[in-house]
Amino acid sequence: MSTTKTKDLKSFRALSFDIFGTLVDDESGLYDTLMATTLVQSLPESHPLRTSRSALLNHFFQVSDAAQQSHPNEHHLPLAYTQLSEELAPGRDKATVATEAAAFASCPATFPAFPDTAAAMQLLASHYKLIPLTNMDTATFAAVCWGPLAGVHFDAVYTAEDIGSYKPDLRNFEYLLQHLKDDLGVEKGELLHVAQSLHADHVPANQMGLRNCYVVRNSVTGKELERQPEVEWKVDGLEGLAKLVEEAWRDE
Repeated sequence: MSTTKTKDLKSFRALSFDIFGTLVDDESGLYDTLMATTLVQSLPESHPLRTSRSALLNHFFQVSDAAQQSHPNEHHLPLAYTQLSEELAPGRDKATVATEAAAFASCPATFPAFPDTAAAMQLLASHYKLIPLTNMDTATFAAVCWGPLAGVHFDAVYTAEDIGSYKPDLRNFEYLLQHLKDDLGVEKGELLHVAQSLHADHVPANQMGLRNCYVVRNSVTGKELERQPEVEWKVDGLEGLAKLVEEAWRDE
């Protein structure tokens, strides 16, 4: 990457982030949680959702995405679990499923942060305002901040519950830009959107004309895209972005 391009990182005042998949390892957390459920354990040992990590996660994300789109004003995790239960084990006791779904809804607080998250976010906070744009509800995000993201500072927080829709809906990004301006005095051109998800973040970021940084993680999930979005920076993990930012400020 050219020195001029790296130095351009000094032009931003704020970074907006996706949380799951970028700062928090939701795939590992979800896989461990799902595998421990009675629902998955009751499947035959040869069932592909028990034998393949990729199959289980991709199937769950399909169900979860559908729940987000069909019920944009509801917490999607218990809804997704309920729908998964109805698909895999129809006829289960509804009260039992409801109890399991409620417990499942709290699982994000137990997901691990990626190993590079804490140190990278500490460095980035010394140069930028940091703002999550997350598909979580407010209570779940608060629990995550007390859990895997304990000690990470954010200057503002914008959740799907605040907005009333889920990414990749453009309303989420419109809300982000308006509130950044109103709350923090940050203009669109002063923002860099940082995320792992091409579908949920970088496609709409392109549509909104936002500058962006693609954080590459070792992911086994993701939607097939007809056209790959443009990314201005591509880095290996948050550590990769932190190193570029250090380089940008090194000669001051």
